[in-house]
Amino acid sequence: MNYLQLCQRVALECGVTNSDSIPAAVTGQTGDLLRIVKWVASAYTELQTSKTTWQWLQARFSFNTVDGTSEYAYGLVTDVAASAYITRLAAWLLMDPRNPPKAYLTSGGVAGQYILRPMSWEDFQSTYELGTEQEGPPSRIAISPDKKIHLGPTPNGIYTVTGNYQKSAQVLSDGADIPELPSDFHMVIMYDAMLKYGNAESALEIINRQQTEGQALRSQLRLDQLPKFRGSDPLA
Repeated sequence: MNYLQLCQRVALECGVTNSDSIPAAVTGQTGDLLRIVKWVASAYTELQTSKTTWQWLQARFSFNTVDGTSEYAYGLVTDVAASAYITRLAAWLLMDPRNPPKAYLTSGGVAGQYILRPMSWEDFQSTYELGTEQEGPPSRIAISPDKKIHLGPTPNGIYTVTGNYQKSAQVLSDGADIPELPSDFHMVIMYDAMLKYGNAESALEIINRQQTEGQALRSQLRLDQLPKFRGSDPLA
């Protein structure tokens, strides 16, 4: 369902409208419908930020280094699936031992790929930013407080770096916006928005539906979209 369809469904389930008077847009609404439009958007944002390891918000990244340059901002790093620069970054996922960041000399091809070892920002500074800057094949990776990727030693050529990252929350604004959340679980957003309506109106029947039907669906979402074995926290 898209944003508008979710709002329409919440309005119907809460008894705000009937099938003959459902809202035709997420803009220009007032009263209860305006509240529902805002509640659906906020419910989805809150769902996305409730866990740091939702799988639907994880993606692959890739970028080529510049000879003699050690730091790289996320706006110049490519989301592999989207084939576009990253626009929403929550954290770089560097600590997963099953899928660590990697690099290879671009001219040599992926056969020469090797693992980059994560390093704390403080240790990276004391090792690679002290005295004359070292150059060579990068072997360590760190994240600065402004979320830039830093490689050490400073690349002495063009290397391809790959890894995973966590997206920041998708914000619903246009009625045609479709939540990135797997479609089987779009109704979780509906139930969470219904809870907001139920709490505002002291509507116990609606609250109870969220706590039974909604929570059952949320449990399925957790089983489907959270990792079975959690490693270390993201390095961000």
